[in-house]
Amino acid sequence: MGHHSLISLLYQYGVDGSLENGKGYTAAELGTDKSKAQILALEAERKKKRNSEVFRNVNLKEVLTTELVGQRLAIEQVSSVVNRLEMGWTNCKHPMVLLFVGATGLGKTEMAKRLAQYLRGNSKTSFVHVNLSEYQTEHEAAKFIGSPPGYVGYSESGDGQLISLLAKNPKAVVLFDEADKAHPNVLTTLLQLFDEGRLTSGSGKSIDCPEAVFVLTANLAIDQIKDFGDGLRKFFSPQSIESGNNNRMQDYVHYFKSRLLHGPLKKAFKRDELLGRINELAIFLPFSKAEQRKLIETQLCQVRSLAAKNHGITLTWDSSLYDFLLKTFNQSYGARHMRHEIDRKVVNRLSTAFDEGLCRPGEFLHLELHPDLGDDSIKHMKDQRIRLCRISPLNTKEYLDIRFADFEELFRLEAS
Repeated sequence: MGHHSLISLLYQYGVDGSLENGKGYTAAELGTDKSKAQILALEAERKKKRNSEVFRNVNLKEVLTTELVGQRLAIEQVSSVVNRLEMGWTNCKHPMVLLFVGATGLGKTEMAKRLAQYLRGNSKTSFVHVNLSEYQTEHEAAKFIGSPPGYVGYSESGDGQLISLLAKNPKAVVLFDEADKAHPNVLTTLLQLFDEGRLTSGSGKSIDCPEAVFVLTANLAIDQIKDFGDGLRKFFSPQSIESGNNNRMQDYVHYFKSRLLHGPLKKAFKRDELLGRINELAIFLPFSKAEQRKLIETQLCQVRSLAAKNHGITLTWDSSLYDFLLKTFNQSYGARHMRHEIDRKVVNRLSTAFDEGLCRPGEFLHLELHPDLGDDSIKHMKDQRIRLCRISPLNTKEYLDIRFADFEELFRLEAS
């Protein structure tokens, strides 16, 4: 057996080729020039597989709780149905179908991505995102699975977007975003897909995908879900919501789904048959005040990481910044709105300071609120409440004079 064949065999049994032998050589260093690239490729594949296995051995509930802010009820609902799948209590002849319901910006897409990573690993084909709001008309719906031969659009639609994506990985986690906006013809196609785990394009090409996981999202029943969430948090503890073991709470959730949520869902999806194919309906609640604060903290920490990684800046802030940003939180848009507010109020300030040469890599910057500008200041002055200062080695503060380009013009327009 050749040298490279022997090393390849060892890799098949999980040998770590990055370790050194007794003489201090790795597998790649022992290879010939011709085989080094192949050995390095095998090592990269081993690491990728190992990382996937380590991630996979972590409980899904722990993963989602760590990666997402709030949504303890939805995490419990999704974790339970995935646990049934993994333990062999689900009919594997049919795909798993989940429906995520709630307002925009609450983490529905992010949960689907984490689910794909957990179930299928980190490959590019493990997660498929299809925005069904792009298929609202009959003509657009034809592109979903392709037009039949002889029909308008046959040559340009081919086998359709969905068949092409599933052909790359029939076991993928597929997110059908904004499914409530799709054309009825698309919903009919989904009904067949969910029932048989099989899809046939307009040109006659078929694909079997009984092991795929399909996730639909719908931004509907917003007010009803808000009232439901208020009641849930009022009568049940966070521990009960997270564990899902409280019988009274389970009755409350079941009542809401069957009596108050079923009507809006049937109106949006037009038929009970489609709803009957759904294995679990996960409800995404609006963020509580504590969760909003945690969301702000998480996003500020992301800005701090970018400042350190890309600009060599150490960034800190006063805790009063949380309360100030909380007042701008818009429940209708969720986390996305807060991301935009932090970009506008914090990131823009940091970017302007760099553009104007007011700070340099290696410095310590601090964010705080201006004490002289209260909540009754004019609306354009409110963005000036956040001050950026440089912290010297002697722990003294030097405030950076940052004014946005449009501030003076906006002030003059309002005065006139």
